[in-house]
Amino acid sequence: MNEWSLLPALLLPVLMILGCAPDLRNRVSWSNGSSVDDQAPDGFLDTGADLTEVTEVVLDATDYDLWISYDFERQGIVETDLPWDIAARRYLVVLNGGVSGDGGVEAAVVPDGEFDLLGSVPDDLNWSTDEPDSDGDGVDETVLADWYDYDVSTHILTANETLYLVRTVEGAVMKLELLDYYDAAGTPGHVRFRWAQLAPAPD
Repeated sequence: MNEWSLLPALLLPVLMILGCAPDLRNRVSWSNGSSVDDQAPDGFLDTGADLTEVTEVVLDATDYDLWISYDFERQGIVETDLPWDIAARRYLVVLNGGVSGDGGVEAAVVPDGEFDLLGSVPDDLNWSTDEPDSDGDGVDETVLADWYDYDVSTHILTANETLYLVRTVEGAVMKLELLDYYDAAGTPGHVRFRWAQLAPAPD
């Protein structure tokens, strides 16, 4: 037996691992009807893209164990070895900062802010990032934790129209509004949001 006859046996475990790796590309969709294949590939960063256009995204975060990471500048989901800004798992949405990640991402709530009317970054916001559990309930104190209201009688989750600003890994500021948790069939775990980049605060 020569070394070439051993090649299929050596390759089989590798192929099995690759075949079992989760395919994240089918876990995101865009409101404009374009497919994942029409978007920039993982790892590609188009620095000339116009990020001020409003983008609406649905993340398939139905898996109870898998975090789906999204990067604004790349305009899509990414593996966690690439820069990412927010991540979702079921109803949980976290930042890549503080206890949730090492990207330094921060966010702020815009009191009474309206998504369509806000065009630049206000200069009086309270920026913060995800912090460890401080009240003993076993849940970290994440900045986006209050994006929804939960009805204990119907067990329905409803977005509460809070306007957030997110300062990304790269330092850009995006306005973000989380919109829904259900798909058209009523299946939970489909986190829908819209975002757009903001101009810096006026001098």
